[in-house]
Amino acid sequence: MAVRPNAIAAIACFALLIIMNRPVLGWSASGHHMVGVIAYDLMNAETRSEVMRILRHHPQFNKHFLPPKNVHDPESIHRWQIGIAGCWPDFIRDSNEDRPKWHYELGASYVIGNVRPPNPVGPPPRGATMKEEDLYLSQAIEVCTQTLGDASKSDEERAVALCWVLHLYADGHQPCHAGSLYAPAFPKGDRGGNQIELADGSNLHTAWDNLLGSYPSANEVRSRVAALGDIRSDMMKLYLRGGKDRWILPKTWIEESLVVAKSYVYSDEVTGPIIAASRGLTPRIPPLKLSTDYYRVAGEVARYRIKQAGFRAGVAVVRCVEKPSRRP
Repeated sequence: MAVRPNAIAAIACFALLIIMNRPVLGWSASGHHMVGVIAYDLMNAETRSEVMRILRHHPQFNKHFLPPKNVHDPESIHRWQIGIAGCWPDFIRDSNEDRPKWHYELGASYVIGNVRPPNPVGPPPRGATMKEEDLYLSQAIEVCTQTLGDASKSDEERAVALCWVLHLYADGHQPCHAGSLYAPAFPKGDRGGNQIELADGSNLHTAWDNLLGSYPSANEVRSRVAALGDIRSDMMKLYLRGGKDRWILPKTWIEESLVVAKSYVYSDEVTGPIIAASRGLTPRIPPLKLSTDYYRVAGEVARYRIKQAGFRAGVAVVRCVEKPSRRP
């Protein structure tokens, strides 16, 4: 895959990590399910028990969280349910509980030409709660983490917050959720790749969502997570090297997603036609046919990002559950 000269620094940055308006769903159900399972596997037995106790108070537990008939033993049931927890915010799309803005960050992954992207997102409004709809991803993560870690909240509220924490950690590691491409052809942004059409009838955002597979069975989740290797060991090295708390911060992994988007989502074969259309060299951007190499590299990036998302989500949940606060 060709590399732009001005992207070398960005690619080097992401390579170092490996070494050491509304978007479509963030990853597929498979990706969200994997994040929940990875997070669960990081917990000790006592923390797992408390997390599952909280989750059983979810207001829609009997509707969405009952295991398939072929899943019988307790640990497999728990892994299935924690995976469903990570998927749940996508189950409630277009309902009163839906929070469309929460799934993405407002910002620029790539800028072409003389256009002005929006300013970066600031902290959430003072006193914001989970009823606040007008939050972006990093703001929603802060509110949901506070709720999960607040022992004075009801178990029902904390169960809903748990689902959102697992879900949004996954969304934030999907590079199309961290920002958009801005260009004369897309002066208001491409909505995280949603407006870039592909030759197969889908769009760039959907292509990235589907890199981790479709809705999985329990056995498929187990095999897909196992195929990622020794996640705890791999990610612990980065966790320690990255300054622990700093490496866990949403700001850190959203910035990583911006680097990934610029280097891998918006490769030459994507930006070339956009630059041509923005300069008036072509009348429009044709539906793009992405190369085999593009999908191969994108798949590798997706699997690495899901490892990071699961580990970071696991650390966040453990901290909230093992040392909850009591806010006035």
